[in-house]
Amino acid sequence: MSFEHPYLQKVIPGGVVPDGLSINIYGGMLALWHSRPDVQRKFPLHRGKVSDYWRWVAWCATKGVEESKLLQEISAWEEELSMPLALPELSSSDSWNHGFSLKMFLHGIADHGYCFAPILKNQRVRHCVARSYWRGGRHRGKHTVVPPWQLRVLKKEFETLENFLRTLQVNAWEGHQPQEMLLKKWKLEDVAQVFSDKHYSFSPAPRSITLPEKINILQEPFHSRLPRQLLSFLHTGAAWIRAKPNEKELASVTEKIVSSYQKKSLDTPKKPTYPKDPFGINIFGYARGELGIGEDLRQMALAFKSQEIPFCIIDIPLGKKFSQEDDSMDPWITDQPRYGINLFCMNGVEMVKFLMKEGLGCLENRTTIGLWPWELPLWPQSCHYAFACVDTIWAISSYTANAYVRAPCPVISITPPVSTEKMGPQKRGDFRLPEKAFLYLFCFDLHSRLARKNPWGVIQSFQKAFPHQGADNVGLVLKISHAHSWRWPWPLIRLSAKCDSRIHLLEKNMRRDELLALYQACDCYVSLHRAEGFGRTIAEALLLGLQVITTGFSGNLDFCQEPRVALVKYKPKQLKPRDYFWGEGEYWADPSIEDASRLLQEIRSSPRSTFTPIIDLSPQSLGRYYAKLLREIWNSTL
Repeated sequence: MSFEHPYLQKVIPGGVVPDGLSINIYGGMLALWHSRPDVQRKFPLHRGKVSDYWRWVAWCATKGVEESKLLQEISAWEEELSMPLALPELSSSDSWNHGFSLKMFLHGIADHGYCFAPILKNQRVRHCVARSYWRGGRHRGKHTVVPPWQLRVLKKEFETLENFLRTLQVNAWEGHQPQEMLLKKWKLEDVAQVFSDKHYSFSPAPRSITLPEKINILQEPFHSRLPRQLLSFLHTGAAWIRAKPNEKELASVTEKIVSSYQKKSLDTPKKPTYPKDPFGINIFGYARGELGIGEDLRQMALAFKSQEIPFCIIDIPLGKKFSQEDDSMDPWITDQPRYGINLFCMNGVEMVKFLMKEGLGCLENRTTIGLWPWELPLWPQSCHYAFACVDTIWAISSYTANAYVRAPCPVISITPPVSTEKMGPQKRGDFRLPEKAFLYLFCFDLHSRLARKNPWGVIQSFQKAFPHQGADNVGLVLKISHAHSWRWPWPLIRLSAKCDSRIHLLEKNMRRDELLALYQACDCYVSLHRAEGFGRTIAEALLLGLQVITTGFSGNLDFCQEPRVALVKYKPKQLKPRDYFWGEGEYWADPSIEDASRLLQEIRSSPRSTFTPIIDLSPQSLGRYYAKLLREIWNSTL
């Protein structure tokens, strides 16, 4: 990947990024905004207002740089933050009239509820901002070097170190502390050298940044007198009232990253990627996570191992709400990538979030592949900026490959490996399931959207198919991962299931071997999903010889073409705004309850037999194809 990365480049003004900002907006700032829904209402950039962009840059310069290494890597921004800012003069005798850098001003905005009036209208507030900055505030993030012009202003205004430190003191007790202690406490050793060196040479001051006229006009003297705690409360309260941006509004912001990148690509041809590390693959993802995308990573690793392809794994912690007890990949986990090819096993936005936190260093001089799962027919327009992070996309099905039709990089449809070898010894009795009943099984995770997984459709179909049969005859097993999350409307679905003695809820996280044993203890797997990128649980059921009833839509169709798979009819359904991430304007399947109940009855009336799997999804078999792809990628970089 060429390292003229668009996240580190300036965004070309226009559209919702207004002209006349006086400061630059960088691609990484807009990418961070999109990946953080919690800040989008506080800083509604889609409105295209100058003041909102200044407030957002203030957040990036304070809180943003503390959590995002990528923001610290924008070298042009570091230089811009150190430039002088021309503030309105409040008093001719004010020592801080000419000593404010852009960074100082942004810190002042952030500390006063993202309101401009206090620092522009109130001399006392301006002094408080300066004290806070020089007492340690400037060390937020990486940009801590004091520019020469600012050192010159400090020396001119205060003349001696004693005068400067006295201005920063907030109580008399600090006046009795030794200078060395205060300098160490406030990290001012570099500033102290200017006052002690009589021959210190200063470079000419750069041009001053001028505040946009719209910001000066909008200031209310009333706001300048409010305490900063109240200003912060008012800003947060306004954000709660404000509506979240929709998909179209999100796209209006992030398309600026894409358009700026495309224009720069036309002006400057992309440089070839020359590997600095040996052949092999660095796998990034949730190696210990007991969820589908974690299993994708582990199975891919087994495929590479079967072909003796060198690899290492960079495990990304998922957080406390996820089960992370799978340690099968621990021998290959490392802190840093070792090889010349990256493979990110996560969706594109999660990959961006990782790069925001850790920086872009892992992409430099490496070819990066995105194994990006996605469940809807199209990758969202607002997320196209994520394409800048990969050189190639490996789609987990032909359906998912079609979702990336607008990607500017190659998209290759692969099939993820599925292994069912390590099965536990558990039988029906170990799960407290009836021994003689015909059991239907559905597995899902409450961290997935219930609207997509559609467990309520499975329950409805089962109860419609067997309204009068007893628990000794038929049963429905619902295996729920991360049941503690209790996402709505799961409490209602759970209550309905509890009222039917034939429905068995297994609300626990299972180890891999125990989960495969549960499959084997059942007769038929049912998935009435509305969309699947691949359908791993369906594939596992097929490989274990179960009959399968599943929606005839999306990624599972790649391997659901054999006779023992019954495909449920469906109607296309437009997504509602909260149905799925960035799903506005897209559709998915609405499986027919009548058709599903009919198929449930048909399979129950047929005697169970042992099936020999037709499909081969083993890591060994698919690993040969992956090895061929990796060799082609590697040879193209030499």
